[in-house]
Amino acid sequence: MNLDNLKWIKYVNDQGGKDWAYEEEKLHNIFPLNWKADQIENAAKVQCGDLILLLQKGLVTHLVEVSDDKPCKGDDSEWGVVRQVKVMWIANLKDENCIPRQRDLFGYSHKGYAGGTVKKLEKLEDIPPTWHSLDIFRRHVAGLLRLTD
Repeated sequence: MNLDNLKWIKYVNDQGGKDWAYEEEKLHNIFPLNWKADQIENAAKVQCGDLILLLQKGLVTHLVEVSDDKPCKGDDSEWGVVRQVKVMWIANLKDENCIPRQRDLFGYSHKGYAGGTVKKLEKLEDIPPTWHSLDIFRRHVAGLLRLTD
């Protein structure tokens, strides 16, 4: 899988009492990815075709591709801003021991990326020093998620 469009990470969590957010989604499903109602500008930063890594509980759970051109208001709830995304990879959420950990992704345990907004990988201060380039980091992600040919 080509990860040239892997540009973002987003921390998510389930608000409905389930163990995992978006756990019912299957490979290639398109679903609404939520942002808080006051985060529409953040949701608008992401372009159609961009890839986003979703993390929960310090684990990498999904790789999704943005399928729409702009965010929309889904409803009047706290998490009422949505972007339509397609599941490109999903972890085995039934076995937490098999899910890649955040420390495996970044090479260390990082704190401070939470909040439900997308973070641009090239803007993360520690990606270049740790991985030397975003391309090397993307190759690492491909190996970690077993997306290599």
